[in-house]
Amino acid sequence: MSKKSIIQLSEFDINQKIIEAMSNVCTRSVLFSVKNESKDVPTIADELKISISTVYKTLSNLEELALAEIDKSEKPTIVVFNKIDAYSPPENELEDPDGLSSLELLQKSWMAKLGAKKAIFISAQKKENMEELRGVLYEEVKEIFKVRYPYNNFLY
Repeated sequence: MSKKSIIQLSEFDINQKIIEAMSNVCTRSVLFSVKNESKDVPTIADELKISISTVYKTLSNLEELALAEIDKSEKPTIVVFNKIDAYSPPENELEDPDGLSSLELLQKSWMAKLGAKKAIFISAQKKENMEELRGVLYEEVKEIFKVRYPYNNFLY
């Protein structure tokens, strides 16, 4: 019998890990749950009646073995534009017929581009829109908290 090369050993190890993973009922359930359609973690946990942390760990293991791809774009995103106090419109800019400043037009365009994601324009130095940023952050954290800890109403 010939000695196995490093590549063959690593292929063997990977196959062993896949076999071990697929022998776990929870892993198979999660994998088949997301086979045909993308789902978020709380949905998978509810459907399979398992904890959210178990789903996260299982999905991480499946991704490591290249058996599942996790779409990380589903995480809540807030786009924050800082230094609005330093913004000045371009010199050759035409006036808006609605009378909006170029900063207001910029805000409208970004908010339209991002859709459900939030865009906030702040000036940290002058403390402009900081309360709005705090409010949006609080609401996002509260929604995550409600999903992860449904029986604890600490934040709401």
